[in-house]
Amino acid sequence: MPYAREYPVDVTRVPKTLDIQVFRRTYTIDFTNTTAREFGPSTLWLNRRFSYPITGVALAEQVEIPLKQFKDEFSDQFRGGGFFASEAPDTLVMAELETADENGATVMYGFTVVRGTPEN
Repeated sequence: MPYAREYPVDVTRVPKTLDIQVFRRTYTIDFTNTTAREFGPSTLWLNRRFSYPITGVALAEQVEIPLKQFKDEFSDQFRGGGFFASEAPDTLVMAELETADENGATVMYGFTVVRGTPEN
């Protein structure tokens, strides 16, 4: 996967968490942009390990992404679980958005993870 890369530890982290709540479903995550701004091309990070590039998020846009789309630097995918899964599912503990700020600098915004385990 061309977007499989190591987590960027040197990116500036914005201390305030965005007012965006991430919900873990069985095979997907979803969130709605409830902030007062839209975001251009960005990378969504899960657990400081798995990433997925997105084209952007508009105001009030609801986004749903299959967990299998998230890859780590070795192209391993986020384990979503399910009935036929051979390994236990990963727990979602952190979600972040790597994007450009108003000055064009790359920054990392935190999201609020509401449900980190799969729904039943």
